Amino acid sequence: MKITKNINNETITFPTKDNDGNPLICEFGLTKYTDFQFLTLQELPEESPNGLIPRSVSIVLLDDLCGKYKPGDKIFITGVYKNVTTKIDNADKYGIKQYIIATNIEYLNFNESSKNEI
Repeated sequence: MKITKNINNETITFPTKDNDGNPLICEFGLTKYTDFQFLTLQELPEESPNGLIPRSVSIVLLDDLCGKYKPGDKIFITGVYKNVTTKIDNADKYGIKQYIIATNIEYLNFNESSKNEI
């Protein structure tokens, strides 16, 4: 079951139970909302070794970094590298996901159309 609330003219849906069936309670006056966005950063194809797929890593953008970048933009990211252990498909196996939590992003292909969006 889910609860739907209107907060600041936006409709937000909250789950009432977690994956294990435990009840979830949201303290609306004490809750802080944060914009976030996930990107997949891929190395430039011309810089990857011949015959290999370019490597990639997930990037987490928070607050003011969200929504400014489009697919295909060449960017330079500064951030904190983090490994997270995750369970794989409800099995007894675990994997490691790699993330970069971005602290600063700069355009490498800076052109007139990008300049207006910043």
